[in-house]
Amino acid sequence: MMSSAAVVWASSRSIVDIDATVVAQAVLFLLCFLVLRGLVFKPLLRVIDERRRQTQGLRDEAKTLEADAEARLKTLQRTVANTKAETAAERERLRLDAKREEHEVLQQAKDEAAAAAEAARRLVAAKRAEAEREAEAEARRLAGAIAARLAGRPL
Repeated sequence: MMSSAAVVWASSRSIVDIDATVVAQAVLFLLCFLVLRGLVFKPLLRVIDERRRQTQGLRDEAKTLEADAEARLKTLQRTVANTKAETAAERERLRLDAKREEHEVLQQAKDEAAAAAEAARRLVAAKRAEAEREAEAEARRLAGAIAARLAGRPL
């Protein structure tokens, strides 16, 4: 235990003594700070700022490139959509043209077939009429021959 005189003496003294060493330490701290500021802190801050500027520049460039790529992508998507629409329209036009041409060819074939059938009917009718005339002439000749034989004399 401490004696009461020691307690009084200890309580009257401050915990930190301010003397010449405090001033020397403050001067030494200030000197170290100034030296380190010139040799370490400022160059380090310059490097950090330069990296920040470069990084920001790269970020800005990346954003610009991304926006450009997005614009190009949208342009390409519009071009692809337009091309698909044009292709679909062209395909539809070609389909309609082919259908129309098919109809025309079929109609022409039907017309030609009808004309050929009509010509064949006419030919058959003409041959039939000729055959009927020939048959009628032959029937008359045979009738005359039969009548002459039955009568016993030539007509």
